[in-house]
Amino acid sequence: MPQRYRFTLRPWWIVTHVILITAVVVMVNLGFWQLDRLNDKRELADTLEARAGEPAVPLDALIDPGDTAETADRLMYRNVTATGTYVVDEEVLVANRTQDSLPGYWVVTPLKVSPNEAVAVVRGFVELVIGDEGVPVAAVAPPSGTVTVSGWVEGTAERGRFGGSDDRPGRIDRFNRLDLARLADQVELPLAPVALMATDQQPPSSDQLRAVPRPEPDLGPHLGYAGQWFLFALVFALGYPFMLRRQARTYEERDRERLDPPPSPTATGASGVADSHQHV
Repeated sequence: MPQRYRFTLRPWWIVTHVILITAVVVMVNLGFWQLDRLNDKRELADTLEARAGEPAVPLDALIDPGDTAETADRLMYRNVTATGTYVVDEEVLVANRTQDSLPGYWVVTPLKVSPNEAVAVVRGFVELVIGDEGVPVAAVAPPSGTVTVSGWVEGTAERGRFGGSDDRPGRIDRFNRLDLARLADQVELPLAPVALMATDQQPPSSDQLRAVPRPEPDLGPHLGYAGQWFLFALVFALGYPFMLRRQARTYEERDRERLDPPPSPTATGASGVADSHQHV
């Protein structure tokens, strides 16, 4: 190592190196993390696009008794149909929903599709003033007979970091999220591990019930964020050696001044007086 850079081996500077290297590694990893999220969004967008154009198939042809939540992952966004009768007394609401800039609820009603099975149907969105009346929601009551529902498959919604919990005993009328496992605890019939997001129903329900739209493919700003993290890492990695070089020059200048100090004002004045006497 050149003598001028010996200062970089001092303890304080070693700590600085470690911090710099750690920061660069973290920033590079954050960049790759953003790229991973972008790839996930692209896969989701491809799935949404592909499955939106698939023909609807009967839901009972895709699931079997005893299927778990992994079934929902496999069938997400598939177009399906289901025929049965609504169990209105077991209807619930999912709170904190927004649609068309309006706050409200999802209306979720179990549909009895066989003597031993039901499926949770998200029949649609209602505004707060309607849902606040409680369940069953009389203003959007479903037909009493057999219905055929068309829609797409959804699974249990993940609990948000700051979302409320539905892990409380007893019957829940208002859920904080679509939690099929918790709903199954209070529904009499065995509940399918997937939900049906209704887009059409025959015979139809009330016009005050609005179908929940499919998720829109959105890649988000992840590519831009990844570029920013990689740029920050590059600036730190390339800028640090220049900073060390500048610091080395500062130390060298300081050492030269210490070894070869400039003449003091007193010495300069005395020399001037001696010269004047000689001339006289």
